[in-house]
Amino acid sequence: MARAVKEDKWTLADLADFESVLASDDASRGARRIYRETVSPQLSSDLDEATRRRQGLRLWLEAKRGDDNLAGQKLESGLRLAGLVVKVLALLAGLGIARGLLQELPMGGGRGYNIWLFLGVTLGLQWLFLLGGGVAWLLFRKSGRLTWSQELLSFLGRKFVGSRLGPTWSRLIQMRSEGYGSVLGWRLASISQLGAVWLGFGIVVSFIGCLWFLKVNFYWESTLQSFSETQLVRVTDGLSLPWFWAGEQWRPGSYGVEQASLEVLRDPLRAPDPGPEEEVNRVWMRFLVLAILVWGILPRLVLYFYCVAREKRALASLDFQESRHRNLWREMAKVERTVVKTSQADGVVLLDVGGSGLSVESVRPFLLQQLRVNPESVHQTGVLDASKEEAAVEAMKQAALGVVMAVEGWSLSGPQMKRNYEMVRGVIGEKKPIRFLVVGTVKGDQVTEVDETEMAEWVKFVDGLRDPAVEVVKWES
Repeated sequence: MARAVKEDKWTLADLADFESVLASDDASRGARRIYRETVSPQLSSDLDEATRRRQGLRLWLEAKRGDDNLAGQKLESGLRLAGLVVKVLALLAGLGIARGLLQELPMGGGRGYNIWLFLGVTLGLQWLFLLGGGVAWLLFRKSGRLTWSQELLSFLGRKFVGSRLGPTWSRLIQMRSEGYGSVLGWRLASISQLGAVWLGFGIVVSFIGCLWFLKVNFYWESTLQSFSETQLVRVTDGLSLPWFWAGEQWRPGSYGVEQASLEVLRDPLRAPDPGPEEEVNRVWMRFLVLAILVWGILPRLVLYFYCVAREKRALASLDFQESRHRNLWREMAKVERTVVKTSQADGVVLLDVGGSGLSVESVRPFLLQQLRVNPESVHQTGVLDASKEEAAVEAMKQAALGVVMAVEGWSLSGPQMKRNYEMVRGVIGEKKPIRFLVVGTVKGDQVTEVDETEMAEWVKFVDGLRDPAVEVVKWES
């Protein structure tokens, strides 16, 4: 048995290198030699086709990647620099927000934080942006579009990685609409979440600094019923639910809200139960710091780790089923794409799709020499004869090496041919290979070659099936 690939883990840098090399002029140069000398000896013979392609393309990348091909490293460096800029700007913004919310109290009352305003800016706006981003992600995740924060980071990242990596960057972004999550999109999302974390840290540090160096009070006032004392008690009690067990000194409650009324600050004797001002301020400080940590920073950390996990999941689910990937694999592997056994009983069922009258003997030499499979029998499908269809189904159930579907180039009807494919796949299962053998026309034992235009349409159709065990082959005389 051939030696299996030791490691099949892709990174964003690997993917950038792969797409960059694939887009280069010499991508297919030496592909057969690389497959023969490097790829094939390291692929285990019992791998399914999807795993063979994934591991084979990784080995091809290692063979093609040289010291001068540093697209992945440049991409990672650009993203790290973009992330650093985002974190610094977010930290500075957080420092400015906490300092900017500190206001002069009327009538010489010193400085103070309006509790409603503080909670609204530090938590309310964050959650508003977070929910907006979540809705945008739900709306755009299947269309390939990025959310507004990802778009901003994408613009910044492209500036740092340089114009030479522009096409590679675009392909990595486009992968979101190609059947699996965008690896680069999740990386950008994780950077944005880290930025929000540093924003929260900036707010906490600046807030504590203001309390440490300045005499600060906490107050609230409102003429609106929705921002009344009762509503503030409900909001603070709700926010403090995660640490409710810690005791009265960690949540203001009704007493703290009463003491923080602007009227009480103006005239402490108006409070129903006057208490030490410093102690009330310490309670509000503990509460607001915990509120930012629990409701501002912690959700962002959770989302950051979620984005990191989704990036790894997207990398692990790469199936390389796009046309550019399949074309390279065709060039590399040719007829070696599937496991071929040598026992006499092994063979394929030849399906004459549409009933053109194709005979086994007319295509047997080609199938033996080029595909290394032996057509055991020919059956017609896609015809108005139920007995022939039943016979074809029974034969397919016994096909050791899958099915060859012989089709005429001019006869491509996407919906009908897809139904034929789904019928065959349902009979033989997911693992056995299906090959579309495209011919020109069939007249008795005379088979002609299909022209390139029609063949290109068949290649496009087969690639669109996104089935790693399906291939299209042009009949050649």
